Amino acid sequence: FSATPTGKLSEVPPELNEEFECLFMMKEITETRWDKFLCSDVVCGLQKVVLKETQLSNWVPFVTGIHQIIDDLLGDTPSDLSLSICTTEGQQFSYGPVSEMVPLSGITRCLLFALATETASFERVTSHIGQTSSSTIHSLFAMHTEPCGKVVPSNGATDAGALVSTSILGPDVVTLFIDFLTTICGNACFPTIDESLYEKSRSTAFNFRALGYWLASHGCFPSGASHGHVIETVENYIKMRSIAMSLEAVAVASSTLANFGTCPFTGQKVLAYENVKATLRLATQSG
Repeated sequence: FSATPTGKLSEVPPELNEEFECLFMMKEITETRWDKFLCSDVVCGLQKVVLKETQLSNWVPFVTGIHQIIDDLLGDTPSDLSLSICTTEGQQFSYGPVSEMVPLSGITRCLLFALATETASFERVTSHIGQTSSSTIHSLFAMHTEPCGKVVPSNGATDAGALVSTSILGPDVVTLFIDFLTTICGNACFPTIDESLYEKSRSTAFNFRALGYWLASHGCFPSGASHGHVIETVENYIKMRSIAMSLEAVAVASSTLANFGTCPFTGQKVLAYENVKATLRLATQSG
């Protein structure tokens, strides 16, 4: 469908009838919100996807090929394999139970770095976290010494770097992080803390606590090195590692990063270009 300059619905092409009906089935939309929606970039994006005017024009053969690869690999063997793909134009492919919630775990580190650079500025974050490639890091306590002699975590994709990012974002970091995840995945799901995983993780997180105190002893936390701050930072980090999202939502979040910070479904600019570029570089260097 399309919007006139006044924001009124002018026409619903036959190809969009089903999507148009589903939109109203999913959520009640007030007249004001509807007019705002019609004037947004989302309409153009949805129309491009349904009418196949997308970057990946051979989408159907691509999806068919993915199915064939999975069938060749698995055959008749039962599997819990889940796969979700989302392009920067909003094309999606899912296989398996992709709506089940899965913990972010290690993915948390790069996403925390992205949020920290967006919230506190790239310059401030990189003054406390190095940019060394993870391929050269072989220890949990590996650090980088700046030319000025200051010791900092090697990069934001390490647990040391993620703890410093957590410290930079302050005491409300968990709420900030959940809001960020909700936005970057285009509201595809509402991230929640897996309480059982959190309790299990915190009962055995001796390495994170040791790392926290070690960072504090080297003056790596910008907010100070008190006992209370170390405990709070480590607890918040364990909570964020225990946040669960659906695989489909993770795919949308990835496409937002690949689209240089703009969510393909909402059209919202979530991250500035420079911060996305730094995050993608970090993710690539870290494998």
